[in-house]
Amino acid sequence: MTISIGLIPNNEAVMLIQDSEVTYPGVGFTQDIYRKIQEIDKHAVVGVTGRPILANEILELIKGEQYKSSRELSDKVEQAYHQVRNKHLQRGFLAKYGFSDIRDVIAPPQGVQINPKVVDEILHIANNANNFFTLDLMLATNYESPLIYITEFPGSTALFSNLKDYAVSGSGGIMALEKMGAELENYRWQKELSIDEGIDILMKAGKASEKHVGVGGPFEIVYIEKQKDGTKVIRPDQKKINMVMYLFPLEIKEDIMKEAISKMRDKDGEFSKGF
Repeated sequence: MTISIGLIPNNEAVMLIQDSEVTYPGVGFTQDIYRKIQEIDKHAVVGVTGRPILANEILELIKGEQYKSSRELSDKVEQAYHQVRNKHLQRGFLAKYGFSDIRDVIAPPQGVQINPKVVDEILHIANNANNFFTLDLMLATNYESPLIYITEFPGSTALFSNLKDYAVSGSGGIMALEKMGAELENYRWQKELSIDEGIDILMKAGKASEKHVGVGGPFEIVYIEKQKDGTKVIRPDQKKINMVMYLFPLEIKEDIMKEAISKMRDKDGEFSKGF
């Protein structure tokens, strides 16, 4: 698995953090160059938790179209999720027994009898009992306002829309949730967060999630922000992100950490000599 964390820091932005580890059933390995946060357009990005091969099929159905609203894109993600899930079910497990549609198993034609063991096996698989379709998609959009959607098996979607709302998906979810809650508690009397404050919280939660064996860096942060000259997808420097994240256990002075986080968004900036 992996970790994906989303945050709505203020009315102008939505952000995601994701690790780079790719885990397959029975085999675990890290592919540092794999970019899990994919850009849909200048208003939306999607983070992937689970099998990236399945995500690639869904993204192929989503990308290249013009979307006018978050709801339109979210509906398209749901449709694509169902389409790919059904394709794998039909061409794999249903075809194994000569069926082309799950309805042929649930409500067979009159006079047709199916071995109960076959029905049980297919229904178990259709309910993901063997994890044949392990995939969550975290969609961050900023069309009308910053929003986060999570689409998970069997293709249902949850919406996060309030200021300082956060969403977590993946192996290190328990650690990340605990850290997000603890860090946001420090801002309980603050209505909104700055971009730098949001990045700081995400990095700390990402670092905490690494306690799970299924999570591994380097981490990537992407945020979508409405600026004076339009909405932009921004990717802070990944090397700087991970350099700062691995300084957290060293308890570097707060002012130096804030400066470092600020400079991650400036590709030409240099870290403080105080580092």
